[in-house]
Amino acid sequence: MVTDGVDEASDWGALDLTPGLGDHLATLGFERPTELQRAVLPAVLSQSNVVVEAPSGTGRTLAIGAMIVDLVADCDPGDSPVALVLSSSDARCQQLQSVIRRVGQQLTRSGEAGIRSTVVTELGPIDAQSTALSKPLDVVIGTPRRIGELTRGESLDPATLEVLLVDQADDLAVGDECTALAQILDTVEP
Repeated sequence: MVTDGVDEASDWGALDLTPGLGDHLATLGFERPTELQRAVLPAVLSQSNVVVEAPSGTGRTLAIGAMIVDLVADCDPGDSPVALVLSSSDARCQQLQSVIRRVGQQLTRSGEAGIRSTVVTELGPIDAQSTALSKPLDVVIGTPRRIGELTRGESLDPATLEVLLVDQADDLAVGDECTALAQILDTVEP
């Protein structure tokens, strides 16, 4: 819809995000959602399964951050993570955590400001990561192999998950990552 020359569908408010999230995104400098974000966010937020293939620069990482924050905001706060984000490398996991934390900094959960998250990958010591998982968390971001190890070691219980997001699935669909991803998918409730 166009009103006074402004396309209302190009505004964050048209995406039916958690109250305040669209305004927060605008204060972070993201004035309007990209075409990809306008297409993907409503589908994900309506709990549809979504597959997205998009080149760099289309707003995919911010869309992931907004999706996770919006979906986590709808879950009851607790001690166990409700969202799991899988990606292909430590660097990408760190990038996703940075965006998720930035987008989620306006949330308050269990009396704490901001979204509670941790990254678990092969580059960190598994004992320290297991300890990090014993603290109250909203989101775990990691590589499939390390997530698989922590799930088998009972440091991460997939039964508490409400959201599973697989980033860069094309990179995870080969080699050892493929096997680890399949095992994780088998442990998560549909």
